[in-house]
Amino acid sequence: MSESLVHADLLVARDAAASLAEHVKANGLNQDPLVIAAIGDLQVRIEAAEALLQGVAEGSPTVVLQARLAARHAQARARELHLDLTGRVLDAGLPDEPLSTLLRRLGDHHLNLPV
Repeated sequence: MSESLVHADLLVARDAAASLAEHVKANGLNQDPLVIAAIGDLQVRIEAAEALLQGVAEGSPTVVLQARLAARHAQARARELHLDLTGRVLDAGLPDEPLSTLLRRLGDHHLNLPV
């Protein structure tokens, strides 16, 4: 698994977050506590994925997988918020492994690989 996939997933999440921030400000939603909390949640997810991505330099396949999962979760939340707040669906992007497959791979690593 490549860190370039993590970068691609993060790019979608960051772009969606920027678009959402513009939409929220332009439509006077920046005082709504639920919207503020949702945007904060998205930012935490993006920053968590970025922090894991910095650890990818170690070369551990597990860290790459964890960063990928975090980035995919951030991307999924960004898509969900974009639809909820703008009424528009973001482009699907490139076809990819389902989150369930990535989660199984990480679980398998933790449960079945020798320590």
